[in-house]
Amino acid sequence: MRTLMMMILALAVAAPAFAQEAEKPKEDKPVEKPDDGEVKKREMTEEGKLLFADVEKVYAKYYEILLAKFKDNETYKTDDVWNEAVKEAKNGKYKDGKEFHDAITNMKRTDRVFKKAVQDHTTKSAEDFAEAVEKWTKEQKK
Repeated sequence: MRTLMMMILALAVAAPAFAQEAEKPKEDKPVEKPDDGEVKKREMTEEGKLLFADVEKVYAKYYEILLAKFKDNETYKTDDVWNEAVKEAKNGKYKDGKEFHDAITNMKRTDRVFKKAVQDHTTKSAEDFAEAVEKWTKEQKK
């Protein structure tokens, strides 16, 4: 009797799982791709453009100062050089490197095009600096 009751209990528990209909696979809706003419290219915001112009000036000045210090064989701290570049880049908006860095970080959060442009510019600037250092060291060896 006990075995019979256990079988009925097992059947009662398992039956609802077997009685359910199998889920139908979801139909994938075709994704419509816009024509090439309809693709909107993202543009940098006006604030981003102004800040990017400052970024270009500061990075140019930064690597100019670094190259001069490298050629003079001077020791330097990059934070000090960065602050000096921010001050000498003739942008009166930012009093020091920290404030300038904060402005860049905040703009990167809001403007994706600005973020990409800054990343590309910093990479290119660093590569140009490395080439200038390499060229100068080769000239010194001659």
